[in-house]
Amino acid sequence: VLNHPVNNKLSHLSLRMSDINFNQLELLISNYFPHLEVFRFSTNYKIEYFDASRWKELILSSMCKLHIFDLELLPNYENNHMTSHPSIEQFK
Repeated sequence: VLNHPVNNKLSHLSLRMSDINFNQLELLISNYFPHLEVFRFSTNYKIEYFDASRWKELILSSMCKLHIFDLELLPNYENNHMTSHPSIEQFK
């Protein structure tokens, strides 16, 4: 939950959040940013973000005006764990 007022007319949003799960992100987008045309999101590498069906549902239900979608998953250097995931092919 955001602690300050948000302009819900924003059309461009770029977020870099390190510890947010997909459920939290969905709530944030659907509750605060219905007019996005450009969405860039960067976060720590998590398998849950490779679910193209879930992204598609979020975009269709809460970001109907979206034209540009950019997802960046940052490696977790502490665990030295970042592997390619087969479900990345769903995004093509």
